[in-house]
Amino acid sequence: MGWKEEYRSKLMSIPEALSLIRSDDVILTQNGVAMPCALIEGLYELRGRVENVELNLGVTKRDFRVFGKESNGCIDIRTNFLYPGERNAILQGSRMGVLLIDLHDTFADKRDHMCPNVALAGVVGPDENGYFSMGLHGGDIPALKDRFDRIIVQVNNNSPYVYGEGNLLHVNDVDAIVEYDEPLQELPVKTANELDEKIASFIIDRIPDGATIQFGVGGPGMVVGKNLTHKHDLGIHTEMFCDTMVDLLKCGAANNSKKKLLPGISVFGFCQGKQSTYDFIDHNKDFECRSFSWVNDPYIIGQNDNVVSINSALAVDLTGQVCAESIGLRQYSGTGGHCDFVRGARISHGGQSFITFYSTFKKKDGTIGSKIDLTLPLGSAVTTRRNDVHCIVTEYGIADLRYATIEQRVERMISIAHPDFRDELRFRAKKNGLLY
Repeated sequence: MGWKEEYRSKLMSIPEALSLIRSDDVILTQNGVAMPCALIEGLYELRGRVENVELNLGVTKRDFRVFGKESNGCIDIRTNFLYPGERNAILQGSRMGVLLIDLHDTFADKRDHMCPNVALAGVVGPDENGYFSMGLHGGDIPALKDRFDRIIVQVNNNSPYVYGEGNLLHVNDVDAIVEYDEPLQELPVKTANELDEKIASFIIDRIPDGATIQFGVGGPGMVVGKNLTHKHDLGIHTEMFCDTMVDLLKCGAANNSKKKLLPGISVFGFCQGKQSTYDFIDHNKDFECRSFSWVNDPYIIGQNDNVVSINSALAVDLTGQVCAESIGLRQYSGTGGHCDFVRGARISHGGQSFITFYSTFKKKDGTIGSKIDLTLPLGSAVTTRRNDVHCIVTEYGIADLRYATIEQRVERMISIAHPDFRDELRFRAKKNGLLY
C-alpha cells in the first residue's frame, strides 16, 4: 500500500481518533502555534470514560476546557510553563503539575522520565513523499516515534511547512489522521512604551555586526530587534522566532553568514507571531525548527561567536540573583530557556547576555516598590544564578556584573535602581555587610 492509500485508511473524525485514548495514558503534544487545538479541546469530552490520563504541555497561551477542575483525576495536566489560563485554573482548584526544568533538558525528561505512550500532534502536509511537517514546533514527537503506542495527528493546512532535523513525520508512522483546519494563533504585537525604548537604547550599540541574536519575551528585546536594521551579517539562533527577526532578514541586516553552526539558516525551537511571519517561513529552506535539546543546549549556543541574548526578569537582588518565573512562592510562568541562553552567551567567544526589566512595580495601594532589593522576595525562585549573569539593564542603565566583586555588584545594581530607592538600598546593604 502506498502512502496515499495509507493516509486515506487512517482518516477519522475527532471523536473516533480520541476514542483511542485509554485510562493511564501519558500524552505528549507540542507548544504554541503547533498544538493540535481541536484534539486537545476534544479531550474534555473523555471525562467519565477515562481516568488517570496525563497530558503534558509547554507554552500554550490558550485556555482549554480540559484545564478545569472537573477534569481532575480523569485528565490531569503536567506543564513546564504557566500562562493566564493555567494560572486561573490552579486558583480554581485544578490539579496541575508544574515541571521545573530548563528547556534544553525537556527531551531527556520525555525520554527517561515522562515516557509518553500517546502523541497528539499538529501537522501540515503531507509532501510528495508522504512526510508531514510538525510546523512551528516539533515537540520531540518524531524523535520518540518508536516509543509511542499511538500517534494521532491533526492536519491543519493553515500551518506552515517547516523544515528541520526532527521536524518531519511520515504517514506510515501515525495511527489516526484528523483533517481539521483552524486559524493559527497570532501573538499580539506589544506596543513599546517609553521605558522599553530607554532600556533598549543601552543595548543596541553593544551588539556588533556578525552577532548571533536571541530575544526572549518582553518589550525591550523586541525594541532592540527593530533597531538593528543598520547592522550587518547578523545570525539567528533562538528559542522563539518572532516578527522582528523577519524584518531583519528582509532588510538584509540578518543573513546568518557568520554563524559557525548551520550558516545561512535561521534556527529556532518554536515560533509565535503574526500570520505574515508564518507565511514567510512556509516551505522556506532558509529556516530550520529543531528540538529544544539542541537549540537551547548552552554548549551548542556557545559554538557561535558573539551570541547576544536578551531576556526579562521579575526581580533581581543586589548581588545579581535573577527571578524570572515566580512571585514569591507562587509560580507565575516557567524556567524556560532563560538560563540556557545566559550560559550559552557566556560560553560564546564575545558573547553577551542582557537581563531587562523596569526598575519599579506598582503595589496594590498605588505606591511603587523597587524590583531591585537587598534580597529576592521570600520564596522567589532563583532562575538564573548570579555567577552566570552578565548585564542587568533597567531604564537607568546597565550593570555589568561579569567578573565583579560583591561590593562592585551591589554598587552597580544600586546605580540602575530607581533614584527614590538608592539611598535606602545603600543603607541596607551596609547594614547587612554587603558594602563597607
